[in-house]
Amino acid sequence: MYNQGSSKIMRRLLGRPQSESTANDNSNLGPTSSPLPTSYRPNQSQNVVYQASQPIVCLDRSADGRLAVLGGRDILKTIHIDGLHVREGVDLRAYIQAQQANRSASLGNQLAIKDVKWSSNHEGEATIFTACASGQIFQYNVSRLGSATPGGTVLDVIQTQEESRQINKLDTNPHKNTLLLSGGQEGIVRLFDVRSPQTNRNGQLTFRAFKAFQGNSEGIRDIKWCPKDGLIFACATDSGAILKWDVKKANAPLLRINAHASPRGTSSISWHPDGNHLVSGGFDRKCYVWDMSTTAERKQRAKWSISMPAPVNVVSWRPPLWSATAQAKRGAQVAVSYGDSGHGKKYGISAVHIWDLGRPTMPYKEIDRFDMSPSALLWHDQDLLWTAGLDGLFSQCDVAFAPKVMDRQPLSSVDFSPSGDVVMMLDERAHPQDPALRQLYPMSLRLRR
Repeated sequence: MYNQGSSKIMRRLLGRPQSESTANDNSNLGPTSSPLPTSYRPNQSQNVVYQASQPIVCLDRSADGRLAVLGGRDILKTIHIDGLHVREGVDLRAYIQAQQANRSASLGNQLAIKDVKWSSNHEGEATIFTACASGQIFQYNVSRLGSATPGGTVLDVIQTQEESRQINKLDTNPHKNTLLLSGGQEGIVRLFDVRSPQTNRNGQLTFRAFKAFQGNSEGIRDIKWCPKDGLIFACATDSGAILKWDVKKANAPLLRINAHASPRGTSSISWHPDGNHLVSGGFDRKCYVWDMSTTAERKQRAKWSISMPAPVNVVSWRPPLWSATAQAKRGAQVAVSYGDSGHGKKYGISAVHIWDLGRPTMPYKEIDRFDMSPSALLWHDQDLLWTAGLDGLFSQCDVAFAPKVMDRQPLSSVDFSPSGDVVMMLDERAHPQDPALRQLYPMSLRLRR
């Protein structure tokens, strides 16, 4: 599962120290990372659940992390998160229905939301972008709610339509938030500059795409800007391909990787914080780590491979953690939620798994508190994972308190030989101190010799 020829790349990825000879060669270089400052976190789990009462398809957060927006066919609202307290914010769907925004378009199409992104305009006002099944993109100015002038509206809306088919994903540039990417079933990634809307023939404000990227005719499943380079982004397609693009070169991708098997291909991608690696998940029940650096080989093999128990719905790279063993920031864990194959086969896995590339044969941790597998994952910080799903639940999951899968495995075993002999292996474990954690362990694992 590990490509031994890329040990230098994986040492950087896993935060492992270099060999002695390599360290001596680079003795003149300064440290590439330093210990994280001492941080104090609560000694109790920070798990929180908010019942939205409607299926949630997508999720995003504000820049300060205090607000989140939930989107779906029957929901578009913001919520405030303050520690263990979650309260409802603005019900944008109710505002839209009340004023019948953009009467020239079907209200049903406007509310059939496939993705949502929190951003801000050039004046610093909070805005929300939604992608719709009809191929439309809407921008809502949340900062101006309720401030309408006489005869005006209470919700500023800008509609954009460059596609006739469903838009699957949006992404705002982390370095310049006025740059917006969109991708959908037409197989074209479009780049918008949302600083200055234009007026169309109907006298309505709209945004125009100033660049289009078309690698093939396959639908776009996911889009992500590179966290380190504001001119680079990657997209995943229905055929299983991953394309790396430079916005200055729209005629051809910088890199094309045939990552996952057809017919449904790649479902989700996520950049490593270093901007040189990318993890992909697919309906073929695989997760791969790819080299996306400027020196990456065009015909490369995956640097890391993990076999999943079910088709991957969403994959998200965990923010790096300080490792006392490696004496560096270690970014080698990914969160994964699962779906079904799309052919009627149900796998029945509603849990979210945290996988560690250092042990790809078994999940590191398991968050099993969902009735349905989450359709959206978002890391609030290195320990708190936000999830949302079709069960209508928004959850804040404290991964630091999630049980380790290894600790819940029965390590005792017994077997018989053909001659009737028996061999038995018994495992002795200490009692969990927390009564709540003790319930996670079977009684047999708490027996002592």
